[in-house]
Amino acid sequence: ARAPTATGAGALGAAGLSHRFVDRPARTGTWLRSRPQRALALGAASVAVVSVIAASLPVAERQVETEWVAAAAALAHDGYAGAASEPSSAAETARGMTPSPSRAAEDEPQTLAPGCTGVPRSPTTPTCVGGDPNGDVRVALVGDSHAKQWATAVFAIAEERGWRVETYAHASCPFNVEERAVEAAGGVVCEGPNIATMAALLADPYDIVITANWAAGDFVESGTGQPPGVAGYAEVWNRLADAGSRVVVIKDVPKPRTHPLAADCLSVHYDDPASCGMPRDEALEGRDIVDRARVLAPRTFVVDITDRLCDETVCPAVIGNVVVYRDTNHLTDTFVRTLTPFIDARLPEELGRS
Repeated sequence: ARAPTATGAGALGAAGLSHRFVDRPARTGTWLRSRPQRALALGAASVAVVSVIAASLPVAERQVETEWVAAAAALAHDGYAGAASEPSSAAETARGMTPSPSRAAEDEPQTLAPGCTGVPRSPTTPTCVGGDPNGDVRVALVGDSHAKQWATAVFAIAEERGWRVETYAHASCPFNVEERAVEAAGGVVCEGPNIATMAALLADPYDIVITANWAAGDFVESGTGQPPGVAGYAEVWNRLADAGSRVVVIKDVPKPRTHPLAADCLSVHYDDPASCGMPRDEALEGRDIVDRARVLAPRTFVVDITDRLCDETVCPAVIGNVVVYRDTNHLTDTFVRTLTPFIDARLPEELGRS
């Protein structure tokens, strides 16, 4: 089946052909100049042909998307491998993929209500409860939208282990004491909310603090001798560990293709998803901020699931029939669900189960 975007390109092609082979000769041909009525008739016919083509394109587009949605629904019913499949098997998508690439952007975590995540300019960070509300082990999930990204997995693990999870998620605000360049320019409000969150975490320390943040945060040069952001993360993690919390960092995901977006690429190459992957070296470029910070905060435990997202050469856009990315830097919630057992298995052994 042709993708909607490819079909849309066909519409432009039809218009271009009409202009080149119908409209222009109609204006310049001597046969038509000598008989204006013929020009009018031919012009009307060309308009009718292009109108029919243009009217049929949305119908074909909807039909293709309907087929994709049906394939995604069938996969949801029959099962899909997702992260349980090796990344190198990305081309094995004979049954289609889920979610439909045209709807991947909508596949956000539903475990956190909209009011449970601070917006970039909000002066406060909301808190919400998940997992086992009556659990004896208190867990804080802290960070920017990449902490929210893992909420589905963390809540599922917490329910099984008997953990009460309280979230401190604030979009565009990594949990770091260093300033982001975008905040210095007035684009976000992070310093105040982060100070308040740290105060709450230290006032009544949690048993476990799980934190995750976007690896490409644009921090202002701090003069620490470390790359921007590194010392700021280490300071946060060390302060939490000093307070008695077990600090667990989920390392950020590789960068997907963005020109075009991975999901848009899949819309054009639905039958060839392997062509929409990102070379591993490019996908992991600049993703070492957590590793660098951990050197300065050795009590921190890092959960790294890169091996479920990349093989030796590429980080695919589809793994185990599941679309991996929903935008420029977040995973689809469907793929996160398939990663849950891997995150669970890689948590520190001493955390045990309730």
